[in-house]
Amino acid sequence: MFEAAGFGRIDCDELVHELLASDQSVISEVSSEFGEAVLADEGGINRRELGRRVFGNPDALKALEGILHPRVRERWESIADAESDKDWVVEIPLLFEKKLENRVDFTVC
Repeated sequence: MFEAAGFGRIDCDELVHELLASDQSVISEVSSEFGEAVLADEGGINRRELGRRVFGNPDALKALEGILHPRVRERWESIADAESDKDWVVEIPLLFEKKLENRVDFTVC
């Protein structure tokens, strides 16, 4: 709906998937933290194996978030800054949990 109205759209879950699939520094840091078993055969991170290791383990989840969240925030902010004349919708699943609501103009739920 927002895209049809001319807004740009940034999906933070998609950014996470991109980082885990192709960002070599993320892949290296994640595999160092969680072991080579999280490396996918085709390259990148095996998200299913990573999820098995972090969900249900608060310390592991916190470590993963420490790797990913700053990079995701940096990426969506740089995308929006690159086209600052455009109106953006940023989909952030953990917006309130991670106290990012002050980084947006308003929220739609």
